[in-house]
Amino acid sequence: MSYGFGFFGLIFLALGAVILRNDLRRWRNAVFATGIVEEKIFKPGRSTPAGVVVAYTSQDGATRQVSLALPAEHAPVAVGDPFEIVYDPTDLRQVSRAAAHDPGSRPRFNALIVLGVLFLAGAAIFLAIGI
Repeated sequence: MSYGFGFFGLIFLALGAVILRNDLRRWRNAVFATGIVEEKIFKPGRSTPAGVVVAYTSQDGATRQVSLALPAEHAPVAVGDPFEIVYDPTDLRQVSRAAAHDPGSRPRFNALIVLGVLFLAGAAIFLAIGI
């Protein structure tokens, strides 16, 4: 039983470390840019936009478009308004609102790392008592 706990603890710990590494890299490589709202996206029955299509120029000089979801409490936007975004130049699929990327809040340990450590601690306890 202790070996099973140890095995799953190592699996959870490894998966959590990979996710944390990717989050830290995305946070470290973040580039802020100002795009222009090209289109508002509405969901049926809502009077406020659920998202926007933003055109921005990346570091390599190419103009790109991205669709971003807006939270319900977001300030009203109009077509043609400037829109602050943050993106990862190494992975241009990773684009988010600048308000969602707080430079003061680094990614923290995720639940998989905590779960992995708990499983490893359980394995050590079971091994110590001989189960």
